[in-house]
Amino acid sequence: MTLRWKTWASAALLFGALAGCGADAADPVGAAPQATDGLTRGGYSVPAQWEPHASVWLGWWVFPYGGDAFPTESTSVAVTRALTRYVPVDMLVQSAEEEAHVREVLTTAGVGLSRVRFHAIPHNDFWMRDTAGVFTRNRAGEVAVVDWGYDTWSYDRYTAAYSQADERIDRDIAEGLGVDAHRCSLIHEGGNTDVDGRGTALVTETVVRRRNPHMTLAEVEREIKRCYGVRQVIWLPDGPMEDQAIMRGMLPGNVLNPGGTDGHTDEYVRFAPNNTILLAEVRREDIDRADVGERQRALVNRQRMEAAYDILRRARDADGRPYRVVRVPMAEPEYYDLQPGDPWHDVILAISPLEDGTVIAPTQTLRIVSTTSYLNFFVTNGAVLYPAYARGIPTPLSARKDREVAETLRRAFPGRDVVPIYDVLGANRGAGGIHCMTQQQPVSTNAGGL
Repeated sequence: MTLRWKTWASAALLFGALAGCGADAADPVGAAPQATDGLTRGGYSVPAQWEPHASVWLGWWVFPYGGDAFPTESTSVAVTRALTRYVPVDMLVQSAEEEAHVREVLTTAGVGLSRVRFHAIPHNDFWMRDTAGVFTRNRAGEVAVVDWGYDTWSYDRYTAAYSQADERIDRDIAEGLGVDAHRCSLIHEGGNTDVDGRGTALVTETVVRRRNPHMTLAEVEREIKRCYGVRQVIWLPDGPMEDQAIMRGMLPGNVLNPGGTDGHTDEYVRFAPNNTILLAEVRREDIDRADVGERQRALVNRQRMEAAYDILRRARDADGRPYRVVRVPMAEPEYYDLQPGDPWHDVILAISPLEDGTVIAPTQTLRIVSTTSYLNFFVTNGAVLYPAYARGIPTPLSARKDREVAETLRRAFPGRDVVPIYDVLGANRGAGGIHCMTQQQPVSTNAGGL
């Protein structure tokens, strides 16, 4: 009963925060966090994800995700089970009471707890990629945490109580580990930047402009270079439509997405070893659909993905070498309905009218298209965890795409197990995925346990 009360209290805070969000909710100049220069002095850089991990940070799923619309608990269990075969897991819970509950859930599901460490750090969202900070490492092998500003993906103000509650999670983790947290003067999320570990970062321009309207793109690029320890940034214009920020309005087909980020890179483009970039591809089979809305979204997505391909095929790494661009299919669409009275329906209602003028009625059933993506995979010690959709979206095309993606990942990450996560829709229905849920802590010479 106590846990239920706490989650409803958290939802009330979110409703209040979102009620004031939208295009005019950006913070004024100077509201972003102030930077420090310890990263440059210390020679820090963010390692590629395929370098060895000491642990992976997760957060137990949080209300208002849950119930029939969001089978989130099964996703959290599946990801935790898969990870513990390869790497220790550091799990955020709200309290000792919730820890006892999560222990029971995992044990009942057959997940061994010997490699799971629990930490009572309150959190409003379980997307650790965006709130748990980014780990960076210096030449001596010491890790630190990159401390970004956070504005709940621009659904809230940076200075508001809801955003600030999650904005400090990265510093809490750093303090518990006994490592430094280096402040960066950007509103940013880790899901919008991928690095190759050799001096280059991939970033979606739409996202950083929306988060930081008071900065020029050149100013943002300088700060990304400093905070990630890279020498160059490859800018990509837009991500898929299904990751559009929900306050922008309806998607073709009269559907909404579940609360997207405006185009995080981990939904459509990722680095792999050996100067390889994996990029989503819209194919003829994705366009030749009976559903008019699906055809329209596919055409827009094809234009965006081909624009990204044109940039990447001409790109060079920081040492002047070309990348090999490998195309990966777009995942099949998946839909669900939000009924009036569902907590997430109330969240969307709180931000109506949307930027395109759409008004959400209190009695309106909302048709939602999930943020499905094969590129939202996670690489850890000895394994690649990837979303497999043929069970949740049981069509021959989905099964064929699953097989193709598995083979592509085996070639891109040789020597690693390629592990399907079938219970992934609980995360996709909340506009995230496996990569969004995880944050890797690199092997280091200085970080102790909490």
